[in-house]
Amino acid sequence: MRNGVASGRMMIFWQRPVAWGGIAGLCLAACLLLAASSPGYVEVTTTMTGFAPAMLRLGSTADSTLRAMYTPPPGVPEGQLSAVYDFSVTKVLYTQINGGAYTTAPSSSYTASITPAQPSASSTAQLAFTPHQTAYWEVYVICDVVVNDSVTGQQWVNAAGSGQAGPDHLTCYTFDITYTGTVAANNVNTSNTTDSNTVVTNQHVNVHAGWPINLGVKIAPADLNSVFSWAIAGAGGNGSGAIAGWNPTSGPTYVQTLVPGAATEATFGPYYYTTANSYTATVKAAFAELPPAQTTFNVAKPTAVITTITDRVNVWSASGTIGFGGWMAQPQKDGGKVGIQFTDTPDQNSGFEGKFNWIQIYAPDDVFWNTTGVLLGTESGAGLDSLNKSTGGVFYGINPPDDSPLIQPKPGSNYGKIAVNDGATMWLMYLPSATGSIWVPVADVAWSWAGTETLANGAWTLAGGAWVQNPTGSATNAFPAWGGYVN
Repeated sequence: MRNGVASGRMMIFWQRPVAWGGIAGLCLAACLLLAASSPGYVEVTTTMTGFAPAMLRLGSTADSTLRAMYTPPPGVPEGQLSAVYDFSVTKVLYTQINGGAYTTAPSSSYTASITPAQPSASSTAQLAFTPHQTAYWEVYVICDVVVNDSVTGQQWVNAAGSGQAGPDHLTCYTFDITYTGTVAANNVNTSNTTDSNTVVTNQHVNVHAGWPINLGVKIAPADLNSVFSWAIAGAGGNGSGAIAGWNPTSGPTYVQTLVPGAATEATFGPYYYTTANSYTATVKAAFAELPPAQTTFNVAKPTAVITTITDRVNVWSASGTIGFGGWMAQPQKDGGKVGIQFTDTPDQNSGFEGKFNWIQIYAPDDVFWNTTGVLLGTESGAGLDSLNKSTGGVFYGINPPDDSPLIQPKPGSNYGKIAVNDGATMWLMYLPSATGSIWVPVADVAWSWAGTETLANGAWTLAGGAWVQNPTGSATNAFPAWGGYVN
């Protein structure tokens, strides 16, 4: 029976004594006619339990328990009989396709061992079977038995026949997860390498944030191929450890959320890790008997410290224009003139082969009144801030960057009061050199400035000028996002 207990039965009749050495090569008979001075028979049954496990990964061993039982002939006391058992594997068949024709497996394609070693007085033995190739297998066993009568000295031996146990079935398979992409060097003195559909089951793979990760499946026998389910630790949207992508443009730009549960194919990717951490990637086949295949990605990402200088100038007002730093900046301490100056100190580890650049998101919060105190309008909403706006540029445009924001009344406007409370965040981004990589965030720094200017008696006056003093950046895994350029 398939994956159950297979058995064969024999009947042994009395015969004249024979020596044990005369039974080499004899096998258990389903029905044995052994002559005796008085009619009678010995009934013998051989069984083997289903292999455990029945689904076996290549390189592993499955086990089955073998048993032989006999019943003495009528009138012969059991107490005066003893038996010696000799279990052996009699036939091994395999096929490469489930439901296909079975053929004899070469002896080199498997290893089989029985414990205890035979012949033995034990009627129970353990069969350890190790296939050396993927296939569907059928295994048959047989047991030669010598029954000895301690009173009469007679021996009864089974003759050749078909009394065997089996077949017992098992499936030997491979089910592995593969990786195609760049592999990080173990130290700075070696170079990164490339894997192509390389088996990485139960391994750790060193990668960098931003590299494209492409996974696949290797499975055999081939007809085990089915639908698959994927699980990527850290998968999600902006700020998660793994994302589906990020493509910065002058138009709306947002992180593409990674949803591995929606995938059913034998390949998955590309996707991208964004955080320095360790993450597992797992694939499972639709067959419940197959355990999942898993690998671990150890993700490294460069670091950087962002520092700023904002205390060389202040907020100023002149002729209806209000600004922070720039052409009217005062007091221009230590020769500085810009409102905020950014400096980064990136990780110089030579294992990170890529480039850095800057992206700023600016969020105005401005209110305008006329000279009689009537509200004229507001300006708000964060957007991409680039010095290359006219050419569709995304990155800030100078490296290292600085900013000196100002607000000027529109020509012909009737402004009498302008209140500014603007904020911004500057991101330091990193793009690995590996083909297909994406920009990933390394650090960011938030800064702001504020002030109110009022027109009275033909003169503008400033009140409440303020700004963040020399803010320091911090590491981040969150991407900048925008709907377009800031107004």
